[in-house]
Amino acid sequence: MQNCQKNIKQTNKNTSLEKNRKGWIFKIGNRKSNHYFRIYETKNSLKFEYEMKGKVLQQYHLLLVENRIEEFEQKLSSQFLISFGKLLPLHFSYLDWLIIKLRPIRKQSILQSGLNSDSIKSEISLNIKTFVMFLQFLTYVQQLDF
Repeated sequence: MQNCQKNIKQTNKNTSLEKNRKGWIFKIGNRKSNHYFRIYETKNSLKFEYEMKGKVLQQYHLLLVENRIEEFEQKLSSQFLISFGKLLPLHFSYLDWLIIKLRPIRKQSILQSGLNSDSIKSEISLNIKTFVMFLQFLTYVQQLDF
């Protein structure tokens, strides 16, 4: 989190990183502004918060009043993801979830023949032909309906 804060501080001077009894809190922006971001460190994870105020919320008000809850949730979720995607340097490993969630929003294509790297452990020692056959098998299995 400290590296992330140093990286963001180069473009956004209004950042702070504090430690309390529960862990680190990384704040971006001003609490009084229309956009305010916080990232909390917990025991095993990070908690991301995005606070919006003022005119930013006007576009969502009508959806809520008209009881279009699914569209309201979808638009707010997209706003959350896009805002953090623009703000945070996405090369940090703890932001993998954000990259995955942003792909459909940004209309980036996902390789259908790609594999999750956590499926393959580095301790595997096979000859090249067997390894390629293993990769082909994993690709085939990912496309099955069951």
